[in-house]
Amino acid sequence: MFVPMPDNVELSRNIPGWVKLAIADAIIIFGRIEQEVTEICWSLTEADLKTRLKFAREPAAGNFLSIIELFEGLSGGSKLSALKCTFGELASARNLIVHGAWYTANNRPWVV
Repeated sequence: MFVPMPDNVELSRNIPGWVKLAIADAIIIFGRIEQEVTEICWSLTEADLKTRLKFAREPAAGNFLSIIELFEGLSGGSKLSALKCTFGELASARNLIVHGAWYTANNRPWVV
């Protein structure tokens, strides 16, 4: 979807330090979540070294969805679709934070 920048918006590549720190915090927190999800996969599947390496190479979203589906199967049919959707959205936001182009628009953070 294309949304044009409104007229009279001043774009700058200068990013304030507080924004850079917030970006770093988001990346660090997501990395911690990603590691916990990976370790939960290892525990639940009683993974050997080869399987642990496979889980570690998978994106966290895939591992997390695997865990949810395992819980759904063990719980007798519970549906955790909201949790799946939320984690997918979190992974998408992380990707935008990490891979986006950061600017300020009228002195406010802007990422595309």
